[in-house]
Amino acid sequence: YQLAFPVLSAGIALFLWGRKGKTEAVGQGLLGFGLVLLSLKFLAGSAGEVGRIEGLRILMAELAAAPFTGFVVGAVLAALLQSGTAVMILLIAFTQEGLLGAPAVLPIVLGANVGGTSVAFVAASGLAAEGRRIAWGHFGMKAAGALLLLLAIPLAPAGYQEVFPDGQHLVAWLHTLFN
Repeated sequence: YQLAFPVLSAGIALFLWGRKGKTEAVGQGLLGFGLVLLSLKFLAGSAGEVGRIEGLRILMAELAAAPFTGFVVGAVLAALLQSGTAVMILLIAFTQEGLLGAPAVLPIVLGANVGGTSVAFVAASGLAAEGRRIAWGHFGMKAAGALLLLLAIPLAPAGYQEVFPDGQHLVAWLHTLFN
């Protein structure tokens, strides 16, 4: 998050004062990346405030007992937001607030990875059949892997939560290892 403003500044400088062509394109790319970092910072900050809503706390506590529901919630959120990363940021903020424990987080992370494939369907909407097949293949691979892991969660050793010092590391590592 600390890099948002330096990346934005570099992007603006290259875009406005760089020579036309590659320098301007790099500036535009940095500007976009900086805006993504800034939006993730705001998203994480607002998630902490949302975590104080009592109804949300109750809902999140119930997700620990219903892993398939958590999986569906993660998939739907990622599809609606068109970003699995945004859902990961929300989950990290929710674990920092104490809203979610490991049993509830794992299925949501897996679902968010599947829901994040919705971007491929949007990108392939105007393409030929080959492009749509790639989107379906991407979805199929993620869904199959996520469902296998979802079924394996009850088989995990009892102390797997202790491997990670806190919930946010668990979210980040699971997302990284799954991908």
